[in-house]
Amino acid sequence: MVNVLKLDRRLDTTAADELWTALVAARGADMTLGAAEVELIGARCIEVVLKARHIWKQDGHRFVVEDVSEAMTENLGRFGIRAAELSVDGTA
Repeated sequence: MVNVLKLDRRLDTTAADELWTALVAARGADMTLGAAEVELIGARCIEVVLKARHIWKQDGHRFVVEDVSEAMTENLGRFGIRAAELSVDGTA
């Protein structure tokens, strides 16, 4: 089973808790985050995604961020992160 979550356009500090809650609810199976519409992702939401990536890897599940928008790529770059670093194949 693969859980799919379409990310909101604006992932700022106020969106972080809701994003974390949605991710935790989907734990235990592979996860795909759709990022095509993201216009902004801030430090707190990047932290949430990286933490979830780590947990999914520990659990042995895939965690994939796909269709990353140009805006999200630029926002990640400001923090020295490449979009490919957000995904993990699930093998320990």
